[in-house]
Amino acid sequence: MRTKAWLGALILALAAGAWGAESAGPYFKNERWGYKVRAPDGWTAAAMGATEEWIAGKHIGKRSLQPKNGAWSERPEMWVVGFPHARLEDRGAKVEKEGDTTTITIKNPYKDYKDFLKRERWFVGGGYFFSQEEEGELEGMKVSMYEVTVDKMVDSPFRMVAWVYHADDVDFAVQFRILADHYDSHKAAFLGCLKSFRRIPRTAAIPGSAQTGDEKIVSIEDESKLPAEERSKRRRESADRAIAKEIEALPQGWFTLENEQYVALSNADRKFTQTVLDHATAIRAYLDKTFTGIGGDFVPRGVIRVFATDPERIAFLQTTRSFWGGIRQVLVSRATGQEKSWELESVSEDITHQWFSFKNRSLAYNMPYWISDGLARYMKFARSKGKRLEFKPDDYDRQWIKELIKKGNAVPVRKLLEGDEKVFEAPGNQGLQSGSVVQFLIERANRGATKDCVRTYLAALVTAVEAAEAEFKAFRDKQLEEAKQRAAESGAPGASEGDADDDEGEDGEKQWKEFEEALKKKAKAIRETAFRQAFGALSDSDWQRLDTQWREFAG
Repeated sequence: MRTKAWLGALILALAAGAWGAESAGPYFKNERWGYKVRAPDGWTAAAMGATEEWIAGKHIGKRSLQPKNGAWSERPEMWVVGFPHARLEDRGAKVEKEGDTTTITIKNPYKDYKDFLKRERWFVGGGYFFSQEEEGELEGMKVSMYEVTVDKMVDSPFRMVAWVYHADDVDFAVQFRILADHYDSHKAAFLGCLKSFRRIPRTAAIPGSAQTGDEKIVSIEDESKLPAEERSKRRRESADRAIAKEIEALPQGWFTLENEQYVALSNADRKFTQTVLDHATAIRAYLDKTFTGIGGDFVPRGVIRVFATDPERIAFLQTTRSFWGGIRQVLVSRATGQEKSWELESVSEDITHQWFSFKNRSLAYNMPYWISDGLARYMKFARSKGKRLEFKPDDYDRQWIKELIKKGNAVPVRKLLEGDEKVFEAPGNQGLQSGSVVQFLIERANRGATKDCVRTYLAALVTAVEAAEAEFKAFRDKQLEEAKQRAAESGAPGASEGDADDDEGEDGEKQWKEFEEALKKKAKAIRETAFRQAFGALSDSDWQRLDTQWREFAG
């Protein structure tokens, strides 16, 4: 092995037994990518989504580290990122049409590790520079050795040390990230792991080999033209395929629990995982029973990923692929202490948003904020007792609402229900107030003129959204035709859907302003129509009484 100053320092450190705070653990093998490497002893192999095509492996430190001047902490990480050479040969845009479906694939692969850092700034986390660069050789492979210092736009500086192994088919970057205050005590251990990298035979195609490149895929399908039975069939089959892939991609130590509604993928304890699965099932059963009239689309089986620790959940979210790629997963981590009361609340909120988006996508995307956020927060109040739900805000939420009312920052109920997003710019926490108001309307005000008013409002929203969307589509079609006409007059290629927004010059600026105004007009029409149909019969005294009753209910 040919060494330079850096590798020479490693040899001296090994000879002196100076492994720092940790030493290298057993080999971790990845037969799909074709490599093996040691991670520091006791580090955890983190789970990744089945759609990930660039990051080959992640490992998380066994304990959190704290900077010298800071109250927060984070765990060091080790990542392996692969850059297949073949992907560089396949870049550009491709458009395919099949029936009512148009698929646009834009391939823009990373050139190398430096390009990866430049384009994925979230991965670096701040302003950085290469503080050291050297070339060497390991087991016949050329190796580029980097040390990266990140000391700008961060709460506390940190370091990254990365070796890029240049193989015949793939360049592999093995990178460690750690707070700068702890770098010196771990550097020898990191270098020992970097020295352990070896190639092994691949047993399967590299992820993404069938669709090479960093792809951004947009599939446009007019589902309204499909019979309801066909839509349900497609969603069910798509979910089944995605779930099977996620199960296949689970790292060692993970297991599954499932029922007809959900599959739980977990590395937490089985008792907690079963609790999460039962709670999610109870939430979905309540939604199925309570809001049947908002749409007839099929809600497929879902995936809930349960992590033993929160750093593993955070690591899962760090990906080069869209988080929603493949199948939308609900994520929850096993918390401790005071945070335990929040574990199932996030599950309830995520499942509610998911359920509405599947049941009626157009409605979910056009809901006024008070009902969209209010319903999700109301479902966060749910506490499952077997198959039964009790809705009760936790102590933290109740105190927030009381303070909101006490300080005079609570918005009058009528203003909340008929207002636009500007209502939520007022001091306080109007999102939390929305959840409390939804609970009040469902449980306490569910009589007389306001009986079933939440479901009545949602039904009115469905009608209002359909009408407003039809008008907005006519406007967009007109914009597109105008863009095509200008393109024809200038001799440019025919306009696409995006050209109506990307058109340059005064005409393009005018169209963009018109587009923004059309969006505002659509939102306003939806709010006003639904409010009028659901609450138009209430008098001023009715609203005053409702507001007084809610404040008593919440305070």
